[in-house]
Amino acid sequence: MMPKATFFNLSEEKRQKIIEAAVSEFAKKNYHQASINSIVRAASIPKGSFYQYFGDKKDLYRHIINLAYHKKMEIMARLMTDKGGESIFSLLRNMIDAGVEMAKTNPELSQITSRMMSDRPLYKEIMDEYEERSFEFMKELVNKGVAQGDITDRIDPKLATRFVLMAMRSITEEVSASGYLSLDRVSETLHSFVDIIENGLRRRTT
Repeated sequence: MMPKATFFNLSEEKRQKIIEAAVSEFAKKNYHQASINSIVRAASIPKGSFYQYFGDKKDLYRHIINLAYHKKMEIMARLMTDKGGESIFSLLRNMIDAGVEMAKTNPELSQITSRMMSDRPLYKEIMDEYEERSFEFMKELVNKGVAQGDITDRIDPKLATRFVLMAMRSITEEVSASGYLSLDRVSETLHSFVDIIENGLRRRTT
């Protein structure tokens, strides 16, 4: 579920105050420890009003994750438009850099993501909601690579898409397994992954 209609009827200023209070709380504490009481106190709203805007704490949490996801996807889509003439591998590297830069300039959202990744059941529950959208975005990228001649047309685009998504997610999860997301390490490792899929593992003899 997402916020109720009453939330969107609030002024932009009041909505933003609630979001900022929630982001601050979820960044400082994991989902289970985060307190609705702390959020409503920081947002200066009655606790009863909270339930007029959200069904429960998880609805609010999902909304925060959704805002972060859409902010990231807007950046990715803009890169596909602005740098559309580049190779698919250069585009992937640019997207990695943009994602890391977004996380660095939004440290609280980055901390929320890191905490969510350390909670496997919560992470799976939340991120499964974005699986289809992420797949369609990456499939478009793969198809673009095939059309440009960057990727061989002998591969199955759907399988290639699954492979790239699963590998990138696995790398990010592994790096953040300690509960702290090292953005520089994520960037370095994902860049290395792009090098692998661009150049392959076969030894060159020439």
